[in-house]
Amino acid sequence: MIGKRSLRTCPCLMEKMDQEEFQKNTLIKQTRDTKLASKELFEDVKAKNKKTFKGALEIFKNRDIRRRGAVEFIEAARKHMKEFGVEKDLDVYKSLIDIMPKDVYIPENRIQSGFYHYPKQQECLLDVLVQMSEHKVTPDRETGDLILSITGLDSAPMRYLFFLIQFYFIFHKNRWTGLL
Repeated sequence: MIGKRSLRTCPCLMEKMDQEEFQKNTLIKQTRDTKLASKELFEDVKAKNKKTFKGALEIFKNRDIRRRGAVEFIEAARKHMKEFGVEKDLDVYKSLIDIMPKDVYIPENRIQSGFYHYPKQQECLLDVLVQMSEHKVTPDRETGDLILSITGLDSAPMRYLFFLIQFYFIFHKNRWTGLL
């Protein structure tokens, strides 16, 4: 008769499992916090105007130095822009882009830039630029500087910004303001 053996695991494996569980719980908490933040900052507001919208953006900017959950917050803010009546305001778009942390998502070498480095963040900025073009908001030099400081020169948002600038220069010469 073979006796029962207890299964033993090494301590390093237990630590790894604890780390994975910790990371999973942190991700769940972060998602919940950003959903709560977007709800309390955008949905529970009585006066919906430009001042309160920019105030909500400033509250998120000053809440955390690392600005965790910036992508989710920007997506939530984009959904509520029409309610606040700020979908055609360039300053609001610039402050929305300014939420992303600077110098974090810049690729450090050609391999990173070739493989679409930080895709979630780049897609978020692309969505903001597409929404700008849908509402016929012309980007300016400061918008280009913000995107350059966030994702670098060789990124999808920067390429789309160059496309927008070229498009506005060719087809809307009367609106040309020296974009870049």
